[in-house]
Amino acid sequence: MPFAGEAFEEFVGAYLRYMPQYNGYMVNVRVDYKRDRQMQQQVRGKPAKQAYWSDIDVLAIKGDEAIIVSCDENCGKKLNQIIEEFSFAEQFVKQKYPYINSIKKIYAFSMAWNPKPDKAKLQQLQNKHGVEILTFAKMLRDFLDELRKRERYGVTGGKFIEPILWTLREIDMISVLSGQSLLPSIEDIRKRLRIRKRNVIVEWP
Repeated sequence: MPFAGEAFEEFVGAYLRYMPQYNGYMVNVRVDYKRDRQMQQQVRGKPAKQAYWSDIDVLAIKGDEAIIVSCDENCGKKLNQIIEEFSFAEQFVKQKYPYINSIKKIYAFSMAWNPKPDKAKLQQLQNKHGVEILTFAKMLRDFLDELRKRERYGVTGGKFIEPILWTLREIDMISVLSGQSLLPSIEDIRKRLRIRKRNVIVEWP
């Protein structure tokens, strides 16, 4: 059972498996690998005391192409931490799959709680380091758009193995067929819980 940030990693993995632009990719979540001394020397440029284990949040491979995804629910990872994470992941992929010629990097997050510094971080990732930014909000909308294209709401449809996709389809289908949202009013919730609107990043250009 996924816990903490692993649930978000599972969601991102399901997104890559389902969306048509990633057809043909073999998608794996939490790929373990060892950061040995040689790899640390290559990435950090200085001798390492010892090796240690790490993992790639989501790794997708198709032919000679690879996609590395760094998942971060609250967008809290520091810029240098993200860049180093990608550097280690790239070294591992090149060693493990020497036939890979192209590696795409994606940074996925659900919501940024500290938008002022995070905006600068996201801009640098995107513009300086060529990292694609994926938000939970965008992935959710993409999921629903694709579900509505493939599914025939109101008739017997295909089966979903992944609980994420089944849940999204059922919530959306009930809303579409009944004209009623299963979710309570946002304003009611905010009023009841005394929650003030905050300036957080939910989507990225």
